[in-house]
Amino acid sequence: MLKHRSIDGIIFITKQLSIETICDYEEYGPIVLMEKNNHLPYIFINQYEAMKKALNHLMSEDYKKIGYTVHRNNGFSANERTKAYATLPEGMQYKEFIYVSGLSLTEGKQLAQRILKQTNLPDALIVTNDAHCAGLYTEFQNQGIKMPEDIALISYENGELSQVNNITSIDLPLAQMGERSVELILSDSATSEELPSKLIIRKST
Repeated sequence: MLKHRSIDGIIFITKQLSIETICDYEEYGPIVLMEKNNHLPYIFINQYEAMKKALNHLMSEDYKKIGYTVHRNNGFSANERTKAYATLPEGMQYKEFIYVSGLSLTEGKQLAQRILKQTNLPDALIVTNDAHCAGLYTEFQNQGIKMPEDIALISYENGELSQVNNITSIDLPLAQMGERSVELILSDSATSEELPSKLIIRKST
């Protein structure tokens, strides 16, 4: 579509194509990625540092069996979070606490049911987004799990669901990412930008 001028530019929120394939279309119009790379302009949230903030907070609260969820275990964000998780002391890394799961509230409930069938349970979870975390939160409550006493929860996003449920959340400036990406497309600028994340601490940790 870009090649045939059906559209004036493309913002890649996530990429299924290789960076080399995407670069082949750069001559036809502006392209912006929402992940860091060495070839094209990008608007980027440092997922490694965001994950480190969550991990450091949990360790400061004396949680030792920390797990996390990913939507795609080969995605850029998942890879960055995995790198951060690998910095935990060796005795605190649990492969069985890394869960590939969905994004929805319903899938969060299903994941909670799956987790509770394990003989060894995590004492803290860092969850892909607010909706998925809300599903975990709801099902844990239904099953008599106390938060944060039994399992602490941290979500990514910091939208209304995390605020209503008092869930600690990593605030991701998604609206700002979108605005800045559009500005880059319209200006046809080759500049890139890293946006900060912030950990908002609530009652779930």
